[in-house]
Amino acid sequence: EKISICTSLDGPAELHNRNRIYTGGNSQEGTVAWIKRFLDYQDDRGRRPFKPGALMTTTRLSMEYGTQVIDQYLELGLPGIFLRPLSPIGFAKRSWDKIGYTAEEYLAFYRKNLEYILELNYKGTKFFERMARTLLVKILSRRDPIYVDLRSPSGAGLGVIGYDYDGSVYTGDEARMLAAEGNATFKIGHVESSRYNDLVDHPLVKAAAVASLLENQPVCSQCVYKPYCGQDCTYNLQTQNTLWGRMPDNGRCRIFMGVFDILFEKLQDPKARAVFEGWLKE
Repeated sequence: EKISICTSLDGPAELHNRNRIYTGGNSQEGTVAWIKRFLDYQDDRGRRPFKPGALMTTTRLSMEYGTQVIDQYLELGLPGIFLRPLSPIGFAKRSWDKIGYTAEEYLAFYRKNLEYILELNYKGTKFFERMARTLLVKILSRRDPIYVDLRSPSGAGLGVIGYDYDGSVYTGDEARMLAAEGNATFKIGHVESSRYNDLVDHPLVKAAAVASLLENQPVCSQCVYKPYCGQDCTYNLQTQNTLWGRMPDNGRCRIFMGVFDILFEKLQDPKARAVFEGWLKE
């Protein structure tokens, strides 16, 4: 009962298949077929306890397709999309010169697609952007969305634990990806030898908590968006070789600062704010 199912869906077939090369040929075809199967399965029984989730990873190729990605999600009947930025962690780092982009390029893509989603809502089509909704929960309500990537201190090893196929345990999925590339800094145990208390009490979990506390960050401690933001020590270590990170030239920081700027700009528009408030009720 207490499970959900999520898969990767990067957009229309031409894009998805270029991002996710599959030895069997058309990886998007299989993904779409399974999403439809789960939706149909629940419809046949007259109930829908949950909808299968889909995650989009934004690559340089995604920017060529613009709003077609959103149209693909709408066509499948999915309730929203996560315009997730790509992090140079794991396999992505090796191909960054081909699939990566600057924070500014991502923010231009994000703004264009968020405005398209808002226009859909103005015309009566209910559809949300997941990152915006998560941040808006923090901004407009007294609730915490429990999003481990935006917590202070971070949720690494405290709000999330990642398990690998060999039983190794990490502070999160990004940490597992980092280990696949040879950096096991964030390994905190193994299923055969570690108890839960051993994992959450691991020295690395404590170090990540201290390093990610925004009050300990010279830039973050004075940032206007501090109440809504959070650090990612895995990203910091991979891109800047330190758990603490250097925010003035930190790509993740620039992206979130830009997204916050866009959201607060849109909140000045009564029509957009009404849509945003509607997302929080769903």
